[in-house]
Amino acid sequence: MRKISMKTLKEHSDYSAVVRSEAEREFSFMPDDRCDTPEKFTEELLKYARQNDLNLVITKESLSPRMLIDGIEYRAYRTSSRFGIVIHCEMLHPEDYIPDGMSEKKYRRYRLLSIIALPALIFIICSLGVFRWALLEYGWAGLAVSLGIAVILFASALGFSYYCYGKNFRG
Repeated sequence: MRKISMKTLKEHSDYSAVVRSEAEREFSFMPDDRCDTPEKFTEELLKYARQNDLNLVITKESLSPRMLIDGIEYRAYRTSSRFGIVIHCEMLHPEDYIPDGMSEKKYRRYRLLSIIALPALIFIICSLGVFRWALLEYGWAGLAVSLGIAVILFASALGFSYYCYGKNFRG
């Protein structure tokens, strides 16, 4: 039976804490109304809070309202998508979403891992067939070229993601 060190358990719990805080840092939902006025916007936010058992207090009523959810300050804004209106809520102060007892440097490291790890893993798994074919067909030179192309494609995919969803990479 394999023994797991306390350091490994601590790192796993730190990573889990970062993932949980990222889920609280930003969230979005689709309202039933278009939220064309500050009153309707506030009404939809309060309805969402009731449905999810959140303690929500509106501090500034507008089309970009400020609010407190369980004592943490958020701002809300709406966007239009092809599926309808979406309300996005995000925390305003960075010290609110960093888990207690964790340094900002460690938080950023785990956050980067949580953002890049899954896409990198999927990309590598999907590329294994190409790498195998390049190695068998063209030898080590073919493998080196296919790895280079894969790195360029992955970097461009990350660049595209940053361009389209850049706010998700803000610290």
